[in-house]
Amino acid sequence: MRTVSLINIGFCVGLCLPCAAQQPAITAPPIGTFVRPVDGIESLALDEAWAAYEKSINESVAEVQLVFASQLKATRDLQNLLAFEQAQAARQLFEKRGILPRGEELKTAARKAAIAFRTANAALLEDYDDLIGRSMSKNDIPAAQALRDERGSLQATLGFPPIPNVPEPLFDGKKWNGWGGGWGGGGFQLVERETIRFTAPMFFAYQRLIACDFEFEGEVRRRTWPPNPPNTGIQFGYQNQTGGLLLRIPARDEHMGVIPGSADVIHWDDATKTAHVLKRFKLPRNTRKWRTVRVSRTGNFTAVSIDGVQVVGGLPVPQPLRGGCRMSLGVLDGEADFKDLMLTSLVK
Repeated sequence: MRTVSLINIGFCVGLCLPCAAQQPAITAPPIGTFVRPVDGIESLALDEAWAAYEKSINESVAEVQLVFASQLKATRDLQNLLAFEQAQAARQLFEKRGILPRGEELKTAARKAAIAFRTANAALLEDYDDLIGRSMSKNDIPAAQALRDERGSLQATLGFPPIPNVPEPLFDGKKWNGWGGGWGGGGFQLVERETIRFTAPMFFAYQRLIACDFEFEGEVRRRTWPPNPPNTGIQFGYQNQTGGLLLRIPARDEHMGVIPGSADVIHWDDATKTAHVLKRFKLPRNTRKWRTVRVSRTGNFTAVSIDGVQVVGGLPVPQPLRGGCRMSLGVLDGEADFKDLMLTSLVK
């Protein structure tokens, strides 16, 4: 008998919690997760794979719900009606439409859930691959073909390019899926867990096409300072690679070289091989080794926040980005590390 997807009836059932007494039930599966086809393949091994998958998703959903509950209680205790209503609206979007929260207070929970969803998705697809292999070894070709087709239908539900309005981890600490096309004479390597280290000069591109309205967030850490200061770059380029925007930390000057304590946003024109500084700004004071960088773009305007401080807001650029964009990370001088890379394609 076909098992019922716990995601569709609320995580409380999957965790054996009383929904009414604990958290509201989820009425829509979280965006970015799989839902088992109602008329799909019936198999005990597949039942077990889906049960493990749904358990993982339900646990992640429960953690997000607990964060919502904590935030609602905190805003209520502070008698902050506006903040309470914003948290309540975000929770309803998550419960009714499966949309992960994007607010500052909930970004850690959203990032953790998005990574957990991706990990669970990969594990389920590997289970399908294993079952396909078992069917082939038994010379059961029709079963292998059915499993392959169902596996493909699952992937199609997640969409490509990245799912709109859902934070997507760009690196899971294990595989370089979606990355390639590096250039420069330097290199990159995985150090620690989920941390990418670049040695200049090196840029590495995230090959998947992204929406040109987006929000990128990540942690950046400089590795070297004078006499070899790092010049870290986050570049968002046009699909046809004719130019794009580049956030440089720290800023550079044609005559002064690297300018410590500053950063800039430049527009690169590949046709003329020239860079135009659109905005130069001082970096917020920071006692941490890591800096949190957020770049958002809507229409023809770009905003940049560093360590929670908006340093560039509503910056117009010479030409709009249309038809899809690509992103790359890297360093021009020295060494720098990146981690916790998240990308949200913004679609109205």
